[in-house]
Amino acid sequence: MISESLEYDPLEDLQQIFSKEECLTDIDKLVELTERYKIGLEDRVRESYPSASNNELAENHYDFEKLFERINKTKTLSQITEATIAELTQDISHLDNAKKNITRSMTCFENLKILSDAYVNSKKYMEAEKYIEMCSPFKVMHSLSESFQEYKCLDEFCKFLNQIHRLESDTLLACERVTKEVLRDGSNSHYTSETMKNGICCLADSNKHFKEKIVQLCLDSLLYEIKEIFQIDDEAGSLENLSRRYIFFKKVLNNFQSAFSDYFPSEWEIPLKLTDFFFTMTSNDLRTLLKRDLSGSASIDLFMQSLQTTLEFEKYISVKFSHKYEGKISTCFEPHLKLWVRHQDTSLNAKMLTYLNETKLPTETESLVVPSSADLFRTYRNILSQTFSLIEGGNKTTIIIELAIFFVKWLNEYYEKILKPLLLADGTQIDDKNEVIKYTVLLVNTSDYCATTIDQLQDKLCEYLEKDSSNINKVTNIFEPTRQKYMDLVSGGISLLLYRILGKDLEFVWREFTNTNWETTMVEDYSRYVITLQSILLPTASENTVFYSIVTRFNRDVYGWNFMDKTIDLITSSFETQIIKLLKPPLPYGTLNSKRQFNVKQVINIAEQLLLDLQLLKKILNALPESLPQQDTSIKRITKHVDTNVGMLTQFLKLLVSPLDPDTTYLETYQIITKSKNTDPNFWAFVLVLKGASWDLALWRRLWSEFQQAENDDVPPKPEKLLTNTKELQNFIHNLSRVSDPSWRKFLEEDLKLKSVSRPDFPALKTSLPNSPDRSPSPKIQGHKLNENIKNLMSNSSFFFKKG
Repeated sequence: MISESLEYDPLEDLQQIFSKEECLTDIDKLVELTERYKIGLEDRVRESYPSASNNELAENHYDFEKLFERINKTKTLSQITEATIAELTQDISHLDNAKKNITRSMTCFENLKILSDAYVNSKKYMEAEKYIEMCSPFKVMHSLSESFQEYKCLDEFCKFLNQIHRLESDTLLACERVTKEVLRDGSNSHYTSETMKNGICCLADSNKHFKEKIVQLCLDSLLYEIKEIFQIDDEAGSLENLSRRYIFFKKVLNNFQSAFSDYFPSEWEIPLKLTDFFFTMTSNDLRTLLKRDLSGSASIDLFMQSLQTTLEFEKYISVKFSHKYEGKISTCFEPHLKLWVRHQDTSLNAKMLTYLNETKLPTETESLVVPSSADLFRTYRNILSQTFSLIEGGNKTTIIIELAIFFVKWLNEYYEKILKPLLLADGTQIDDKNEVIKYTVLLVNTSDYCATTIDQLQDKLCEYLEKDSSNINKVTNIFEPTRQKYMDLVSGGISLLLYRILGKDLEFVWREFTNTNWETTMVEDYSRYVITLQSILLPTASENTVFYSIVTRFNRDVYGWNFMDKTIDLITSSFETQIIKLLKPPLPYGTLNSKRQFNVKQVINIAEQLLLDLQLLKKILNALPESLPQQDTSIKRITKHVDTNVGMLTQFLKLLVSPLDPDTTYLETYQIITKSKNTDPNFWAFVLVLKGASWDLALWRRLWSEFQQAENDDVPPKPEKLLTNTKELQNFIHNLSRVSDPSWRKFLEEDLKLKSVSRPDFPALKTSLPNSPDRSPSPKIQGHKLNENIKNLMSNSSFFFKKG
């Protein structure tokens, strides 16, 4: 059974042998059989081994002893060879070292001779005051003396190096003496500009320490008078005389450039170093003076005068050195910049008075933004730029917070005094509609511009706080209430335009709707009120409409599209409200004595006419986007919005137009329209009374019983999916829950399961205003050519991140 193949798998045999439980009793036999097979295999192996050829055995045997012997011989030979080579090259290495020592000694003696000659020549020229001729040997002497410092342990070398050091010290003293004389006497000194520039300055250049000494000597000498005159404890050194200090330095600087510029190399940049030394000295004095003079009753006039003088001086220095020098004295004023910010109140107050007297309308009629709003933020940008130029270090967080409070203070003033009065108060009579439209759109555009620029101003301040999250949140909290005020003005302006301007025109439409003789209406043509609505919304060749005059004045397309959305909602919601008011039953409810204005057939006829009117209404609403630039995305959104609103009205009217008899047909129609096999009992009852059903309790029980018998597979839609004006439904349920008849009350409470609700509040044709439109940038209106200044301010680029 056991195979001799290399691919033999014993598991197959084992599975076959132990396929049953009874096989375990023969395991001893299996072991004995396996042992015999194993012994047989060993015998076959032993028999086959002697038969291998002697050549094969020789090939399989390797003599390791001979291998190790060869390795040892090779190792010994390599050691002998290495010793022989070392013996041969020993003399060569000795000669090579001797050659190096001789070369080094020759170089040392040659350098020593050069150093000695340079020393002798330098000393000779020094004694003769020939400083120009001395430069070359002195530079050689100074550079070579550094290389001999390692031989200083030898007495002769140490003595020689000390002599060189004394000569260098004498040279420095001579350079200082000559420099003092030149700075004191100028052209009257014994030394020419050539001697000073190519002699003394050249000697100083050879040694870094020498150069620093000479430069500092120049600075001390030139600024000696300023130090002596403008002591901070004297009157001349006070803040009142700060301008005199700057004037004195200008004189020193100009005098140096006119009288001494030829005496010093240009690469030394003495004027720049002189300016830097003066800036450092003055900054130290100013810190002490400001802390002392402004600690008590701070004089804002003195502070502003000192700051202004300092800024003008810094500007003068910047221009004089072609903007190469970036030093600042004005940073000393940073801890006291609160005074600077508060001082701006005076200028802002004057500007606010100017804004009050200016006309609100811009000279260019294409852009409706109050010109003073641009001027206000331009002033803010200048204040911000000036303040940032002063802040270079220290506690900049404090001044940023102070600036935020200052900006918000005057933004609130501008809101209260300039913009808020443009919003017509509730109840105010509108005499000139076009004038109200012009100023209200002006308000919306300007408030939006202000809110957008407030965001940019906030971002600029937060950027300067460098990811300081706690203070960034503080700045945000300072600006947010004010920004929200301006956005509330935007919402209030749009609400006024929608309800008090456009809504006023629409009231005439709904009066025509109410005055229509619906009892005898014939479904032949569009109703008169829809034609009137078309004339109010869509312009003709000779006359514009109120709607068009509003949407074309907005500076940003987003407000035009937003106003169009609200107009669509207003018209469709009002249309639905008028239908409900026309068809709803009079009080009291639940009694056959309550007469209905229309019966079921008349309601069906009215609903058919309303469906026809709705077709024209849909065409009118779809034509509204023609007043704005053609944007495929926005037009598609408006079209979808119209389809949604008109679709709800269509469903509602189809429910009204479906007959009650036979009952099963109405049930099927109701289920198809509401997309449900059952429905909310409130909405079901509301539709039933609008259809003109009488208060016949038997009819109501029968209809409701059929509805109850229908399968309830789907979740019924909410009323707001079929009705926009849910408050009319709530009002109906409130009145229905007050029925006094016991039979009706039992039906309503046990069958319909209606609960008593409080009467809802009814605003006059007003709904809650949706959130303000997104203030993200929208594509530019093609027909609007903005004034250049306003255009730049209203562009998508950030106002406070511009240069200038």
